[in-house]
Amino acid sequence: AAAIGGVTATATSATSVLGCLMNDPRCWLSSLYFAVFGIVIALMKDVPDVKGDALSNVRTFSVRWGPQSVFAGMHRLLTVLFMGVGISFVKGATTAALALTSSS
Repeated sequence: AAAIGGVTATATSATSVLGCLMNDPRCWLSSLYFAVFGIVIALMKDVPDVKGDALSNVRTFSVRWGPQSVFAGMHRLLTVLFMGVGISFVKGATTAALALTSSS
């Protein structure tokens, strides 16, 4: 076991995280959700700074593609992400309701 910043990590905990990611679709889907959400946040935070970045010759996505394009692309990505979560929620709720009605 190794102590890093007051947190003890063991090989077992790392294995269980990898096991979760490899074996449980809910685990990797939630990880994918937060990864996409993080990408959206990272790209959107540069949109207000486009003028300063361009003056400083910082080649962010917002400078290269334009703030409107970045905003529109991230809006589409979030729409797809939220629709996927909504569809998954409805599918899970429907499956649970059908399981409850068939068992009684």
